[in-house]
Amino acid sequence: MLVKTIFREITETPRNMLEAKDFLYVHLPELKQASVRVSKLSRKSRLTKKDEAQLAMIERELEYLQLAFRQDYLLVTQDERQRLRKIKRDLEKDNE
Repeated sequence: MLVKTIFREITETPRNMLEAKDFLYVHLPELKQASVRVSKLSRKSRLTKKDEAQLAMIERELEYLQLAFRQDYLLVTQDERQRLRKIKRDLEKDNE
């Protein structure tokens, strides 16, 4: 869901493309590589200790990518959040 939201924000507000470069050019290839490795391991009928260690490493990589996606989401949506804060402040002033 977060990945789809980032893509939607990028296409709707292309000025955020530079802020999302890490997501597009670094994180997605890393995610693809991790997915390919998990897919290969899942085809094995029996996992060795080395395979289990590799799965643990992939799990840590995916945790890192989850954090990276969240940071990219905040960068990509920063303009929109600032705009909403301004609208809120303006409304609060009008209601005083």
